[in-house]
Amino acid sequence: MNNVVISDEDYVAVQVSDTVVNVSIAENPITVTVNDDSTPQLHAHLVDLDNPHEVTTTQIGAVPYTGALQDVDLGTNSLTTESVLFNTAPTVTPTVGQMYWDDADKTVAVTLDTVHPVNLQFGQEQHVRCVNKTGTTIADGSVVYINAAQGNRPTIALADASDVSKCQVIGIATQSIDDNAEGYVTTTGIVNNFNTSTYTDGANL
Repeated sequence: MNNVVISDEDYVAVQVSDTVVNVSIAENPITVTVNDDSTPQLHAHLVDLDNPHEVTTTQIGAVPYTGALQDVDLGTNSLTTESVLFNTAPTVTPTVGQMYWDDADKTVAVTLDTVHPVNLQFGQEQHVRCVNKTGTTIADGSVVYINAAQGNRPTIALADASDVSKCQVIGIATQSIDDNAEGYVTTTGIVNNFNTSTYTDGANL
């Protein structure tokens, strides 16, 4: 690890690994630290020349306005902004909790599960998280009703149109839900990956 201390100047340009940072010294010397992975870090009390305010411990290139070369990790910090613009041609494979633009449905989506895949398309569907206590797996695409509750979750079972006690449908399971496990049921919106090739448009299923 190499350390370079720059002081006794009113204005300096620091260049490390092709990253240029212009700063002015406030009170303390500026220490530029080059880590073993060649990621430069700048630790100092800085003053923004165009918008004067004190900036404490900063990392060079950590949050560029454009052209980020790697993911930006804010840790436990929040992000406040007026708007977010998503890439409308994403190439990412979403993980749980990740938001992205769903170009097929033309909306923002968030991934809720990757084991039994579930993605929530904003403004186009609603889900409720339920518990399966039937003793067997509820298959993806099954029509279900609420038969009881466990804690703050409704429990579900297969609906039956011929049984008045089981015909009050809550929705369609949007993933396979194992016995004694929680899963998502679509209450309104579109449930994907159904083979409806034997039906005509508008037919009742």
